[in-house]
Amino acid sequence: MEEWMDDSEMKGVDLLLDLDRVLDRVLDRVLDRVLDRVLDRVLDRVLDRVLDRVLDRVLDRVLDRVLDRVLDRVLDRVLDRVLQQHRSSRVRREYKVIIRLPVTDVI
Repeated sequence: MEEWMDDSEMKGVDLLLDLDRVLDRVLDRVLDRVLDRVLDRVLDRVLDRVLDRVLDRVLDRVLDRVLDRVLDRVLDRVLDRVLQQHRSSRVRREYKVIIRLPVTDVI
């Protein structure tokens, strides 16, 4: 190939090969950066949404259960004290029925 090309043609081919290498490097860098940024943003958004949903559900359930238990215990203790102070058996039976109902039903 070199036998039939003169020096100017060889320089042109070398220049094209150099340009091709430079273009490959530039494209690789640009694509890497673009993909990195896009993937970072997509992953960030997906993780944010997933974490938000998971945390919302977990917190909702935990808070619901904690509040239910706390309210149940508080109501039990308050009503037990009221019942201890009030000695009427009729009143005790009525309060006992209320205590056995779930908190959500009472509210």
